[in-house]
Amino acid sequence: MWHRAYLSLFEQSLQQNPLAVAGEFTGDDNPRYTQAASSLRMPYWDCALSSKDGEDAFPQMFTDTSVSVFTPTGQQNISNPLLLIVRSTNLNREQLREDLWTALTSRQSFDAFATESLYADGDYNPNSLEAVHDEVHVMIGGDMGNIPLAAFDPVFWLHHAMVDRAFALCQVANPDAWMQPWTEFGSTYTYASGSMEDSSSPLEPFHSDPHGNFWSSNDLSQTSALNCNYADLASGESPAVIIDSLYRDNSPSPSKRSVYNAENTSFCSVVHEHIANVKVDSMGTEGSFTVNPAGWSNGEDLVGMHGFFTGPEAQGDGIALVNAGISITGALLKDVQGGRLSDMGMMQSVRI
Repeated sequence: MWHRAYLSLFEQSLQQNPLAVAGEFTGDDNPRYTQAASSLRMPYWDCALSSKDGEDAFPQMFTDTSVSVFTPTGQQNISNPLLLIVRSTNLNREQLREDLWTALTSRQSFDAFATESLYADGDYNPNSLEAVHDEVHVMIGGDMGNIPLAAFDPVFWLHHAMVDRAFALCQVANPDAWMQPWTEFGSTYTYASGSMEDSSSPLEPFHSDPHGNFWSSNDLSQTSALNCNYADLASGESPAVIIDSLYRDNSPSPSKRSVYNAENTSFCSVVHEHIANVKVDSMGTEGSFTVNPAGWSNGEDLVGMHGFFTGPEAQGDGIALVNAGISITGALLKDVQGGRLSDMGMMQSVRI
C-alpha cells in the first residue's frame, strides 16, 4: 500500500504548483485560475479501455505536437514538452483489457490479485494487477521500462493513478479480502531479503504525520484515509456493474460470460478462461525483460505477451519466483471465427 501514499505525495505537489502559477495572474484572471488550480486532482489513464476507431491509444496530451498555454502576458503556442521523452505508443489494449477483466473478476485471495508472487497453491488465476502494471511499463519502454528512471516520464503518474483505481475497484468488490503476512525477497534501504512483513508494517519513508510516524497498509486500506475517491466508485453502482461496463462489454470475446452476477457483487457461475501462465525468476536478469521483443511483438501469430518490470541489477537467487497470466481467450475465439480452430472445447495445458 506504499503506492497509495506515494501517489498522495505527488498529488500534493501537483496541487501546490498550479496554485503558485495561478497567483501570478491579476485582475479577473486571478480568481478564475485560482479556482481551477484548487479543483485540480491527479488524473488517471485507463489504458485498458477500448479506443474508438482512429483514436490514439495514448491521451492526446502525450501526442499533440504543440499546445496552447495561457500566461500572465497572454496566450502562447509552444512545442509539447511531453513529446521529448522517447516511448512506444504501440499498446495492445485488447490484451490489457482482457487481463484486467480476468484479474478483477476472478475469485482469488487479495495477495494473488495484487502481486505476481508464485504461490504453492496452484488453484488460482495468474492474472494480477501487478502483471497488468508491468505490461504497461514494458510495452511503453524507454524510461518507463527502467525502474530508476520510470517516474521521470509523466505518463508514469497517470498509469499509477489507474493502478490505484483498479486496486480500489477490487477492494470494494471484495471487502473481506486483505493481505496476509509475507516474506520479502530482495533487499531495500528499509528491509532485508527474507524478512517478514505484514499489513501493520511501517511503509517507510512515507510519514503519516509531522511526528515521524509512518503509514501502514492497514492505515491506507481505504482511499477515504486520504480524503479521496474515484468518481465511478462514488456513483453508488455496484463494483460488479462498473467492472462489467468498463471491461467486459468492450471485450472482443463475443461468447465471454461474466463470472459474477451483475445485479449484485456476489460471484457466481463459472466461465472457462484460457490463460497462458509465464513463470520466471523476476530478479534473474539485469533490467526489465520480455521474450524476444525484437520480433514477436509484431508477429502475425501473436496472441499475447508479457514483460516483467524489474531492477537494473540481477539479484537472482531462485527465491524471487513470480508468474503472470496472459489472457488468450479472445485470440482463440477469433481463430474459431476465422476457421483456424474448430471449437473452444476443453484444452489440455502444456508446459513449454
